[in-house]
Amino acid sequence: MKRVVLNLVVVAAIATSAIFQFGCSKKAETSNEISNETIYVYQFGYSVPVAIVPKEELPEFLRESIDYFSGIYDEKPMICGATVEFFRGKWNKRTVYYFYNSYSSCAFCEVFYSDGTRLDWSKGDNFEDFWSKSTNWVLIYQIGQRCCDE
Repeated sequence: MKRVVLNLVVVAAIATSAIFQFGCSKKAETSNEISNETIYVYQFGYSVPVAIVPKEELPEFLRESIDYFSGIYDEKPMICGATVEFFRGKWNKRTVYYFYNSYSSCAFCEVFYSDGTRLDWSKGDNFEDFWSKSTNWVLIYQIGQRCCDE
């Protein structure tokens, strides 16, 4: 009995942590226009607008990543709150893309310029400058749902 109660407590703690970490959001309609909807992004520490872009209108390197992650999510049952989210922003007057995989422990490991070149924090791309000066972040594509009650 004690083991069952302990397991239930652990499951409840994990579920609560996932909700606080990822926040909740209504499922966005596919559109190129920025909606009034925003989502809280734990990694940024603030909310960003949602402007879901149809996959076929995204750069090829992003479509390849979407196909890859969609395949993984299709193979495994979805875990509530588990997502891969693709964001577009600006840094040093250039468009950059960031995608966050909630299964990964690495934040800002997947950041790319619009031509598909990955930013390499170890070889001269200045992470502190990126962190403090990147702007205009918008959620443009999402695989999975942040909450299960939708």
